[in-house]
Amino acid sequence: MKFVDPSEHDLSAKLLEPGDLLFNRTNSAELVGKTAVYAGKPPVSTFASYLIRVRVLSAADSNWCAIVLNSVARTSRLWSCSR
Repeated sequence: MKFVDPSEHDLSAKLLEPGDLLFNRTNSAELVGKTAVYAGKPPVSTFASYLIRVRVLSAADSNWCAIVLNSVARTSRLWSCSR
């Protein structure tokens, strides 16, 4: 885990909220697109530049979205498009 001195940066746009989806946008082909849900711990957190944050609508379930986005079907579809 890395730490940032908040007095040196404006972090307001990068603060995570519980339920935010985080996508890996760099790394090996197998790991790009891997998705996780921020559960709220540690309570004040930001995200690194190699991640993409998405906030789902309040009616959506972030955990379900992550399951679907990490599914084998999604991974197979992405691999078929990259060939």
